[in-house]
Amino acid sequence: SPNVVTVAEALVTLFLMPWLIILVWLADNNWFMGEKEAKVADDGGEAGAGGDEEAGRVASDNNSVASKNCDVMRRNNERYFDARKNALRHFMGSKKPSFKDADDDKTKSEEQQALLEAQNDDAFPVFQFPTAHFSFLETVGNAKLSIMRMGKLDCDAKIAYETVDGTAKEGKAYSAAAGTLTFKPYESVKHVYVAIIHDDVWTQDQSFYMVLSQNEEAGEQVSKVGKMSRAEITIIDMDSPGIFCWVETATQDFMSTDSFAYLIIERRKGCSGEVQLKIKTVEDTAFAGVHFEAMDEVVKFADGEASKTVKIKLLPFKKPDSDSKPTFTVALETTGEKGGAEVSTEAGLIPVRLSHNGSVEEEGGELITWPEQFRQSLSVGGGEDMEEAGGVELFMHYLSITWKLCAAVVPPPHFHGGVPCFSVALIFIGIITAFIGDIASVFGCLIGLNDAVTAITLVALGTSLPDTFASMISVQQDDNADNAIGNVTGSNAVNVFLGLGLPYSISAIYWVTVDPK
Repeated sequence: SPNVVTVAEALVTLFLMPWLIILVWLADNNWFMGEKEAKVADDGGEAGAGGDEEAGRVASDNNSVASKNCDVMRRNNERYFDARKNALRHFMGSKKPSFKDADDDKTKSEEQQALLEAQNDDAFPVFQFPTAHFSFLETVGNAKLSIMRMGKLDCDAKIAYETVDGTAKEGKAYSAAAGTLTFKPYESVKHVYVAIIHDDVWTQDQSFYMVLSQNEEAGEQVSKVGKMSRAEITIIDMDSPGIFCWVETATQDFMSTDSFAYLIIERRKGCSGEVQLKIKTVEDTAFAGVHFEAMDEVVKFADGEASKTVKIKLLPFKKPDSDSKPTFTVALETTGEKGGAEVSTEAGLIPVRLSHNGSVEEEGGELITWPEQFRQSLSVGGGEDMEEAGGVELFMHYLSITWKLCAAVVPPPHFHGGVPCFSVALIFIGIITAFIGDIASVFGCLIGLNDAVTAITLVALGTSLPDTFASMISVQQDDNADNAIGNVTGSNAVNVFLGLGLPYSISAIYWVTVDPK
């Protein structure tokens, strides 16, 4: 459509902006990492093979909301991924990662030996489980157990199976299963399903067994059972109200310019019922009212809710005389009432350390005030080293004094969490942008340039220079170029997709409505 922007073209340009935002959000949350979910499932529990696979899947589904909330708050992707894996371990009732002891190594080697012996037996079909231990959540419904056929494969073969009580009793914790499986030639794996009974009463984790035995029918191919012909099936109870703890136990670092300290509480080893938990800040070298706002509140967890984010208001403070960093502690406590929560003895406290950010505008150790902004805008160099100001500094000061006074109208950034500063600055940006656009158009008219040429030269240069300097400073201060690249691409995307797409869409829709021809 020469010289005409159609409604379709305008809307495509405009909607590329939210599409880009969605892609960036997905990338930032590691949605394009193909192996991420597989790694989480692998680390989800202690059992092996089929049981682990199903339990990991169910636990991952139940804990997805908590994991994504943690993902938003993590400052470092690697720390978040580790926290997610550990949260999944605890949510399934697994132990913390630790070094295997000699007994664990021995069990592992025995299982490997059993598999090798069965594989090398060419005289008979050999049946056994792929692992001697399976684990399932109580909410799994049907537990899926794999039975492997090894050794001789070129014939029909049968194997009998049945469940046997352990601490879990038939009819209360699971439904009995027994029968015979027939394997066709070269069929190596079949599955047996055992119904797990879910009740609303919390109990310790229970287990029962499934046992394989030789089929003794006359005329049938003789088969053997391997060393792993008896498997223990553990049922992980999820009806407990859970144990509450912080996702991170290491000291959490925040800057004096941060508005809030975000901390994540997690509910592990069950999330049944509505419970209450008290959150309390404890002073150390950081003091309430000076470095942070005190908190002593009761937080409610709904039935099935696995995590919550705690927001602690941080306050800007003066730079300490020494290099020490103020710290305080946030504690989880029980309420002592019915429906109260159990708090982890190991992860019920989390230290918070505050670092002073030297980029905060201060004057004589005090945060800058609104009148001080006007005083600085009228002074060469902001009122510092005025005697040493040269000709260039004086020229630039008087050239830009109008803009300095306009900027001084914006409220200081530490007022009310920075909301007034952001709002007023946004309004000023819009006004100044319109003003500069008109000046550029008039200037182009005076020297004989049409608006299109003016837009891609003078206006484009004026909008790109600040981004260029911002990216340069970012590269100098950071140990990578992530912020610089994000700044450049983000700025250009907004200019093209939003800056052009929005007026294009309004104009195209208007003219189609007024004059369809």
